[in-house]
Amino acid sequence: MLGFCLFFIVGAGHRTARQHGTVFTYECPHCHNAVGWRHTTYRHWVTLFFVPVIPYKSEVLIECPICGAAYDVTGWDPAEMRRLADRLRREGSGDR
Repeated sequence: MLGFCLFFIVGAGHRTARQHGTVFTYECPHCHNAVGWRHTTYRHWVTLFFVPVIPYKSEVLIECPICGAAYDVTGWDPAEMRRLADRLRREGSGDR
């Protein structure tokens, strides 16, 4: 009898990032640098033979480009992000 063996290498945890640009300039509470925070979308994938095939999780973050501090804004609409950016700009400039 001839044996037949299938060997699959399946994994999870591969992550891809898509940069959407700078959202606003704000002082980072972690590193205290006033920099433009990045809007980034991360997708996590199931892999087959080290090739990403099925996305299983998506995260939307704003990140400090200096220290990497990040805040999850998944589910926020763009208008809400603009309102947050405007509010942070006003607070940073002293206008209230």
